[in-house]
Amino acid sequence: MAKKQKLTKAAKQKLLKAADVIKNFSSVSAIGDIINITDSYRINNNGSPLTFSLVFNTVGVGAITTAVLHDAINDVDLPVVKDARDSLVDQPINTDTVANRKFLKISSTVAATPLTAVPVNLDVDFSISGGIENTSYPIPAASFKAVGDQVILDISIFFF
Repeated sequence: MAKKQKLTKAAKQKLLKAADVIKNFSSVSAIGDIINITDSYRINNNGSPLTFSLVFNTVGVGAITTAVLHDAINDVDLPVVKDARDSLVDQPINTDTVANRKFLKISSTVAATPLTAVPVNLDVDFSISGGIENTSYPIPAASFKAVGDQVILDISIFFF
């Protein structure tokens, strides 16, 4: 028969302290949300240029964006944009023949600045042009509760 051990007062206090640390850690996390957008885009494959727009409509937020055209077969990245600040409008990707069967991978870190009237919801428009049909992609909801809160947009679009 197994013996039951009593929980001492000191052990209870340690457990409560550990629970408080975990609770405070999860509520103070600097990165509030990581939003993943994965989709595809149909191209003409006739040498026409492709562009994307990533427009931040929330007043006062700051963003840094990096994008590459990723060839998953050869594991090669062609730079599209590096450390661009704020919104990007009609940013060239490449021609559709180069982009064929590749991924457009965009990573954008968006942060609430002192100019952001928090709390506020993130409002972003993301679209791609130059293929068979211009497409706007919906961005899931996210919000900023305090200055310094961040949201990461992780976008992956496959061209075919």
